[in-house]
Amino acid sequence: MAKPTHLVMDRGIPTEEILAEMRASSPKISYLVGTPKGRLTKLERELTDLPWQRVREGVNVKLLSQDEEVYIFAESSDRKNKEHAMRRRQLKRLWKRLKELQTMKLSRDALLLKLGAAKQQAPSAWRLVDIKVAEEKIYQTSEHPLRFLCSKPSCRCSPPRRSILVKV
Repeated sequence: MAKPTHLVMDRGIPTEEILAEMRASSPKISYLVGTPKGRLTKLERELTDLPWQRVREGVNVKLLSQDEEVYIFAESSDRKNKEHAMRRRQLKRLWKRLKELQTMKLSRDALLLKLGAAKQQAPSAWRLVDIKVAEEKIYQTSEHPLRFLCSKPSCRCSPPRRSILVKV
């Protein structure tokens, strides 16, 4: 009878040196570790072509064997919904902040600082909003130096493609 395999689970991402020790160990150690997103990006093409396998209600996986490793790409509908809700809340907060900036009389520099702070508070949502600030020369004569609109047509948190102007 073969010896049972030891299973090690690690919530972190071990170094390549630690992984090499685990691969070379005797008795054989099976392990489950998180994979850095950069490596998943490299495996994206192969993962895309694989079929989903249902593990249980709301959880699907794709298994990819490569270089004596098995990569497990898991998708949970609950986690997907949670992340979608978090991004939606962040976009709503950003949209609200941009509307607040609409009512403020600010210098161009102050406006840029406040936009930078808004970007830092909502980095994921920032990618979904097109923001244009007039150049300095135009800014002096322009009544509305800041324009922004939601670049995601299906956005439910704000009217899609609606511009908001900020007066200075």
